[in-house]
Amino acid sequence: MLLGLQSGVLFETLGVRDGLKLMKETGFDALDYNLNNELPGNDIRDGKTDSILYQEEKDIYNHLLPLKTHSEHFGISIHQIHAPFPTRVDDMDAQKSLLTAIENTIKAAVFLGCEKVVVHPQYFPYIDDVSQEAEWEMNREFFSHFIPMLKKHRISFCLENMFTKFRGRIIASVCADAKEACFYIDKLNELAGEKRFSFCLDTGHVNLCSMDIRETIITLGNRIEALHIHDNDGLDDQHVMPYTGIIDWERFCEGLATIHYQGALCFETFNSLNKFPVDLWRDCLMTISNTGKLFSARITSGNFPAKA
Repeated sequence: MLLGLQSGVLFETLGVRDGLKLMKETGFDALDYNLNNELPGNDIRDGKTDSILYQEEKDIYNHLLPLKTHSEHFGISIHQIHAPFPTRVDDMDAQKSLLTAIENTIKAAVFLGCEKVVVHPQYFPYIDDVSQEAEWEMNREFFSHFIPMLKKHRISFCLENMFTKFRGRIIASVCADAKEACFYIDKLNELAGEKRFSFCLDTGHVNLCSMDIRETIITLGNRIEALHIHDNDGLDDQHVMPYTGIIDWERFCEGLATIHYQGALCFETFNSLNKFPVDLWRDCLMTISNTGKLFSARITSGNFPAKA
């Protein structure tokens, strides 16, 4: 089972080559590439188009060439790419421009040999009081736009479970409910006429929305093809390493064992790095990597420690 890590924070601090080198030396062999960092959310909302994701194809490929070269050198597969977000903004011109950025994200995935792009579903703030049916129709139109390109390049979009906030409280949003997520994936694949949509389960978001992680995984079943593994205190989206929050990781592993998950275990734990000086990053990443190895052993063997 591949062990993956997000590029965010790591690449910005160490650079692409040294970041990948440290990943390899600490036991990781897969990458969750944060291409979304090339187009921050505020730039999307403001309609800015100076990101590399709005440049010519040759310029995009030249920008990505060091990542392609160094990942191949170190034997690290680019398992999944995170597309820019949010995917819904109020400004219609900005929304139209965003389609181009996501199309170029697909092209980037093809260039890098990556088959999976994690894309946040569109959703409204809680206060807008938009019905689930209306949100589905909005997402149906949004994702349908990309179906011809996904089919042409054999790329899959992995939708993610989302949350929003109201008066300081976390509120479940689009695809937070596993049954709704199944509906989205199945209907979109039906529209595509083939399997071009799957799911990226974000463990931290599951916890924030007070969902049972094992039952969520079992309900989603083989629709899960990517993971964002991280922990939190149930109050904030902290993105810290497992066992430093309140998630029940035994139930997480039990769920993946039940569905016979064989994909990558990708950690989105960048804030654990932020909590330590760079001199301790190797130790921090070794702990995360060893946690992944523990998860992998339990998932593949089905053997779990006795409950207290």
